[in-house]
Amino acid sequence: MDDNLIEKTLSSKELYQGKIIDLYLDDVELPNGNLSKREYVSHRGGAGILAIDGDSMWLVKQFRYPYKEVLEEIPAGKLEKGEDAIVTAQRELIEETGYTCDNIEPFGIIYPTPGYTNENLYIFLATNLKKREMHLDEDEFISAYTRPIKDVFKDILEGKIQAAWAGRGYLFTHSGCTDAMFNFLKKDLPQKPTTQQIAKLLNKILIESVKKEDSSHPIFYVSRARGG
Repeated sequence: MDDNLIEKTLSSKELYQGKIIDLYLDDVELPNGNLSKREYVSHRGGAGILAIDGDSMWLVKQFRYPYKEVLEEIPAGKLEKGEDAIVTAQRELIEETGYTCDNIEPFGIIYPTPGYTNENLYIFLATNLKKREMHLDEDEFISAYTRPIKDVFKDILEGKIQAAWAGRGYLFTHSGCTDAMFNFLKKDLPQKPTTQQIAKLLNKILIESVKKEDSSHPIFYVSRARGG
């Protein structure tokens, strides 16, 4: 259906191989037959966790060197080679918050910056948290804490939270959302919805509201995609 937009890879050259990323320079044939070059970053991807604790959720703050800023994010980390994203999510949850969970559900995938990287950000919804102990890496310095979900939602809409993990990831759950969000969701959910039912409904609403650019919608998606 979109064959007239596809670019054909003619050759690929690895320019740099790093611990986290690899850099490539490819020769491509454009849809009109002309030749061009594409440079891009290859990344194994990462997993982020929406860890819900009653009317609150877990967040972390850490210094992000490329931006020279301390950013507010959800707990997250990169996939190890050959690792399933849900395993990454479970590991990062206990490492960064000191909690495990009885329930964890896929919530979606984010392409943070498709113009120059193939990175996938896998988002999971975690509930029924159990206290354990934090296990940060030696080179990892993080402040972990909880905030009311409705306050986080408000900060996203006001542009105060900018990390890609925050954008789609925060707008989600069954408790602690604004009254308008909760009332809007109730009519389309069973009396005791599962996390998977909630996630599917919210994903559908987010997609529809973005397509319509409906900023008055109770669950309008607002974010600035940035690397995680």
